[in-house]
Amino acid sequence: MILFFFVSIFFVAIYVIALVLFFTGLFRPVLPNSNKTPLVSIIIAVKNEMENLSEILSLLILQNYPKNLHEIIIVDNGSTDGSYQFLLEYQKRITNLQCFSTNDFKSKYKYKKAALDLGIQKSKGDLILSTDADCRMGKNWIKGIVKYFCDDVDMVIGFSGVSYNKSIFQKLQSFDFLMLMAAAQGSLNNGFSWGCSGQNIAFRKQAFCNANGYESVKKLKGGDDVLFLLNFTKMNNGKIVFASHSDSWIKNKPEKSYTDFIRQRMRWASEASFSRHISLTLYIVSIATLITNFSLLFFFIASFFIPIVWKLFFIIFLLKIVWEGALSYKATKVYNQKSLLKIFPIWFIFDSPYVVVMSILSIFGNRIKWR
Repeated sequence: MILFFFVSIFFVAIYVIALVLFFTGLFRPVLPNSNKTPLVSIIIAVKNEMENLSEILSLLILQNYPKNLHEIIIVDNGSTDGSYQFLLEYQKRITNLQCFSTNDFKSKYKYKKAALDLGIQKSKGDLILSTDADCRMGKNWIKGIVKYFCDDVDMVIGFSGVSYNKSIFQKLQSFDFLMLMAAAQGSLNNGFSWGCSGQNIAFRKQAFCNANGYESVKKLKGGDDVLFLLNFTKMNNGKIVFASHSDSWIKNKPEKSYTDFIRQRMRWASEASFSRHISLTLYIVSIATLITNFSLLFFFIASFFIPIVWKLFFIIFLLKIVWEGALSYKATKVYNQKSLLKIFPIWFIFDSPYVVVMSILSIFGNRIKWR
């Protein structure tokens, strides 16, 4: 018990430092400062996305960016719902749209990375802008991202939010993802490239080649966002910035069922154990997050048998709720999601058991197929 107490205090301290880092970083947004209009290649990997293709294509066609300076490349990864056939027909009407299928090409990668890599190989743009078929963006999305590509910038991470209705389940998804984005921006603004979403990420094609593409994560089913970011950071000298302007933001659909949500988060969580090979600092923060939440639950239960443990529980509880509350308040303000702050108490109650359970299930995360 005494040893666990000291271990807990050590990692709780690391977790609080990380929360302070995220919180203070949100006060230091990077502003767009480039007036260049480079050639941009939008890459989207799809599999069984028939219900989303019409809308995402309509939004991309309406982009307020010179048509001759951007191309749309959609790569089908073995759809069985007619997605590829639909794309081939749509391609006939749109001059800057190209569609490919991974079935027609051999790749050393699997799943989504095979589709993304093929799209990048076929691209002509100096900048690669990646998103998903279920994402929705405004007409200034391309322009908003490109404005962050000053000469010394190699990658731009964009904000991605989750749409929601009156459902508490959807609001919890949205709030949880908001906190992940706040951690990504806060850490990046303080000099640590620890988080991103493949739903809204852009990078220089040459820098992608310098980082050997997805080679470092080719054995994983995922890894095309955070782990790729970590390796990209190691292999390139250019800056990585977070796009804070709302023009560059996108939204994606929430998971429809609890099962889909758990499978999604299992895939994400499985990447944490692999981060130790690329970023020991991020791995330690991930461990600190797990131990902090486990300690909160452990000391809460233990306090019924050992009364003095209540003090330990209260200290961890107070530190967690104060700094997570501060981060959530600032995040909902920064991303214009103030109404989501009301869900914080419910999210906070479920957060600790959720983190612990997902950490356990992450062992199986690399076995889950992409769609």
